[in-house]
Amino acid sequence: KLREQYHLDSNLFVQYWYWLGDILRFDLCITGSSSVNELLKVRFPSTVFIGFWSIVLGLVIAVPSALLSAYRRDRAADWVISSVSFGSLSLPPVVLAGRLSYLEALHLGYFPVESDYVALWSNPVEHFRNFFLPSLTLAVGSGAVWTRIRRADLILTLQSDFIMLARAKGVSPRRILWVHAFRNSALSLITAVALQLGSLI
Repeated sequence: KLREQYHLDSNLFVQYWYWLGDILRFDLCITGSSSVNELLKVRFPSTVFIGFWSIVLGLVIAVPSALLSAYRRDRAADWVISSVSFGSLSLPPVVLAGRLSYLEALHLGYFPVESDYVALWSNPVEHFRNFFLPSLTLAVGSGAVWTRIRRADLILTLQSDFIMLARAKGVSPRRILWVHAFRNSALSLITAVALQLGSLI
């Protein structure tokens, strides 16, 4: 009866036709008493918030690190940031998630080891506590990639003629870094963040 219900007694082309029709109607299959659509509706808000906060945390990691690394190029700060970013790139998120959960469970206790969905508008503090560890797990890798991209762009921008002109005019290094270099080298970071959205979902 189940084989007939799901058309598994038909040939592969007929099975594929029914499967494709179910996909187009977003009716993927039945799991217990809940359809996949219902399960997706329950989990979609958590997915969106984890993706959003991982991008925010990744930018919080990447932007200052890249600025310091590019400004202190080939110095101790640059070597440290480059080493940490390469180490973060080689660390699988599933390993980092396990280590963060282990550390939280045994030592810190600031964040729940098993997160629940708490809406931002209902309780912002609990929302942040529940979404911090999963978002940080994804943000570490993204932040490392964005740090490398941002550093390379900033180094090229800081060697441009208009930066040399600004220095010759006596513009302060902080203004050169934040106003001139940061704004003119932001396009590749925006592109990288946009490309990361799909993989996060």
